[in-house]
Amino acid sequence: MNPSSHTDALPKTDHGCAALVTIVVSPRERFSCARESLLSIVGNTDMRFELIYVDTGNSAELSAWLTEQAEIRGFRLLQAHRGIAPNAARNLALPLVKTRYVVFVDNDVIVAPGWLTAMVNCAEQEQADLVTPLLCHGVPVHTNIHHAGGRLVGDGREFFAQPIGQRTALDVIRFAGRKVADVAAQLRRGVTDCVEFHCVLARRSLFDRIGPLDEALLSTREHTDLCLAVAQVGGKIVFEPGATVTYLFPSRMRPMVKGDWRYFMLHWSPLWQQRSIEHFERKWGLKRDERMASRSWLNWRLHEGVTKPLINRLLGQRELPWVRRVLSTVIGRSARSIARFFVAQEDWKRSRRLVTQAKRANGHASVHTNNAGYNLTLSK
Repeated sequence: MNPSSHTDALPKTDHGCAALVTIVVSPRERFSCARESLLSIVGNTDMRFELIYVDTGNSAELSAWLTEQAEIRGFRLLQAHRGIAPNAARNLALPLVKTRYVVFVDNDVIVAPGWLTAMVNCAEQEQADLVTPLLCHGVPVHTNIHHAGGRLVGDGREFFAQPIGQRTALDVIRFAGRKVADVAAQLRRGVTDCVEFHCVLARRSLFDRIGPLDEALLSTREHTDLCLAVAQVGGKIVFEPGATVTYLFPSRMRPMVKGDWRYFMLHWSPLWQQRSIEHFERKWGLKRDERMASRSWLNWRLHEGVTKPLINRLLGQRELPWVRRVLSTVIGRSARSIARFFVAQEDWKRSRRLVTQAKRANGHASVHTNNAGYNLTLSK
């Protein structure tokens, strides 16, 4: 799709008439689908909305296009640093949201016509704090179910009554992997336990009750954290099948490009995942999840997103099992090493930013790192 040929599809924001909802688009794991994603949002949305877009500058070409479109069409463009994690990016936009609702959309999501109207109507009619659409994945879009609501903890009161360190919170997703056409008759609006950040509508006032999104969750468990926070304050989550969106994960059909690699490897680095999981388990008093702490779990995203595509590029359709095994070992180790370097690089940059901010505010400061080496606090 050539974005320049669809310029007229991007409407100006009409600030003269109050919108009910603000759409916040932020990065998830890559950038090569971002133009198509934005065009689908503005082309398939039939109600008034505000738009805030968080750009990281990882793709100079994309940044230039977004700057041009923001100036022409009147949406707000925020510039963040290259290594910002998704929750931190969402929090940049959250204080600027003045509408009743905010919809968080990842920058690799394609929305179906009428998606936003269906979600807002659901929130209004059900008095929901969160609304999740029917989430699909892959191509053809809107065909294969990724998430259709599900169970997380069931009775929130029962969950929080359990002893610290003995709680469990495991997503059990309805119809995952099924074809939409096969289960369409069973997809009904209803209360659910869980959402995912590919696309979720939230009542803006919810964050006055639960606070901002947790930025210590760098790459995983962010959606579960939000759902537990809503359960803790007695909030309501509703699944709305009348709204459909599709997440375009990296695949042979939609491969990553050169500008995607660094952010993808940072986001899915075993270290960022490990820090996120450990923080999440401490925060909610959960039992250690050995499956998520395993090497195979921490490495599978890099394997699927980096190692396998590189092997396929080298070998094409040739089987050569032993060659594939050798390449998988060599490329996998290299990918993990590079990912560790990217994490160290971002840790250093973050500490420098915090020191600079502290010096500006207080004249002098000392920096202390926690055990994870990422979350830092400042003191005189």
